[in-house]
Amino acid sequence: MTKSQFEDLPNELLTDIFKNLDARNLFRAFGNLNSRINQLIQSFQYLKLFCHLNQSNLLKTNEEFFSYYVHTLIVNSWINFNLQHFPNVQRLKLDCPLPQVLGQLKPQTMPNLKHLSISFVHTMLEMNLLFDRIFANSFQHLQSCELASHNDSLKITTYSSSPTITILKLTNIDTLTYQRILSACSNLRYFQFYLRTKTYDLPPSLSDPFCQVHYQLKQLSISLDKSNSFLEDNQILQQILSHLPNLQQFQLTRICSLENLINYDWLASTIRLCLLKLRLFKYFIRYSPIDNEIHLQQLIHQDFSRLHQGHYTAQLILDRESL
Repeated sequence: MTKSQFEDLPNELLTDIFKNLDARNLFRAFGNLNSRINQLIQSFQYLKLFCHLNQSNLLKTNEEFFSYYVHTLIVNSWINFNLQHFPNVQRLKLDCPLPQVLGQLKPQTMPNLKHLSISFVHTMLEMNLLFDRIFANSFQHLQSCELASHNDSLKITTYSSSPTITILKLTNIDTLTYQRILSACSNLRYFQFYLRTKTYDLPPSLSDPFCQVHYQLKQLSISLDKSNSFLEDNQILQQILSHLPNLQQFQLTRICSLENLINYDWLASTIRLCLLKLRLFKYFIRYSPIDNEIHLQQLIHQDFSRLHQGHYTAQLILDRESL
């Protein structure tokens, strides 16, 4: 009876095994085992590298050339890391990057970048420069981008066109930045953002050059911070929605008290006027607990259902905040 060896496994099974291994460990364990394994590893399209504080993230020798084949790079918080070793990365995730790491993120460093995700605490000069580069088509293959800031707002100062971006997730932007993004990203299909209601920057009129109609956007998700002015919020939302004639899914999240929702229009008139192709509307409300909240919830749900009867599905989710 012939004994089976690891090399006898089919490529499909080897690929499933390699998917679960970090690029560094994969090359150290199987690199130069034989020409077949080498070719399989080097043609592997899912090669990942995870970098964290409990690991040496320096290349030990010039022979560790695996970085050239890494397609997904994930760098954890506050790590000083050299991105220039990874020219073929297509997916990059940075969690609270150091300024010197963020400053390396340029088109010439990662010319094949398709998917970018960055979370950061404070807006840095390097972050603002990157934000401008993204919407000036510097990364010509970028398809999806997620930028999550915990504090400061992101603003675009220089922009032109980013036709390859189809998915965009942002936090803390104002209406002017929103309008400039739509102007730059003509093929954007999914847009999720947190709108800072205390930094509204209304254009003087709907004829403003930034207020152009966007035909490709199909899904929109907006989160609003706590505001006492429903009238002002609704004016902003109506202006946003009035330029999205082909929107099919719309999700809105806001924080308010239940009392403010009595006799509320729930954007029903705006939807009937602007979103003729809407299929799904989800409204998330986070509220503080009050004494008569059960009775108010019943009234609110009744009003919402009555107002949103039409060609689309409407859902209201009331989320009680913890004390």
